[in-house]
Formats: sequence, structure tokens, C-alpha cells
Amino acid sequence: MQFIIEKPLSNNSGRQQTSGDEMLWEQLIGKDYASREELARDLGLALREQRMKAGLTQADLAERINVDEVSVRRWELGLRLPSIETLLLLESVFKRDD
Repeated sequence: MQFIIEKPLSNNSGRQQTSGDEMLWEQLIGKDYASREELARDLGLALREQRMKAGLTQADLAERINVDEVSVRRWELGLRLPSIETLLLLESVFKRDD
């Protein structure tokens, strides 16, 4: 199904997002957020709220979008940002559960 490529908030990992994702995140950071960390924190809080509202565990959500539970946990904690493609998958999960 979907293969998620993440970019950590610190540059200690060899994994990087696609350049398209990076450009979109940078546009958001420059426009609405002072830093990548602030964006990741707010996104993580919103993700957790939506997941809990839908009655899903982190494992349930991970299974629905075909990622591991650790990825969901990292997003919710604001440690990483999901790819733009993953955000679209998350949106479809939460729309379906409304």
C-alpha cells in the first residue's frame, strides 16, 4: 500500500522526505509557524485529538494507513512530520469516521 518516508526534526537520520513534501512543509513553516518543531507539535496534538474522537488506538490508526504504530506515536508526540501523502490518508480515515 503506502510507504512512508519521514524526515526527523533533527538531522541525525539518513531518512528524508521527498522534495515535494519538504517544500510544502517549508511553506507552512514560513507562513503559519515559526519552526518545524512548532508545526509538528500542533499537528501531533490535532492528530491525537482526531484519533481519540474517532475511538481509535494508535495501533488501529496505524493499521488503517499501513504504517507502524511507532510512526503514529512519533507524529502525536511532535517528534516527526508525516508525509503529505500520509496526511491525505489520515484525512480520509477521519472523514470516514465522522
